[in-house]
Amino acid sequence: MILSSIATVQNGIRNRHSLEQIQKEGLAKECEPFSHGYLSTDRWIALLYANLKSKK
Repeated sequence: MILSSIATVQNGIRNRHSLEQIQKEGLAKECEPFSHGYLSTDRWIALLYANLKSKK
């Protein structure tokens, strides 16, 4: 789940998608069970996006 979501956000960044575009596209269905609780899917994507963008 973690590697899949990182790959999704990395691909979005490579394709020059904004955070909002990546959030709208969402994550793979395999990640759905993890989208409830501590972090929302949008918040998780935002954290990954910020971290990956800062490493460029």
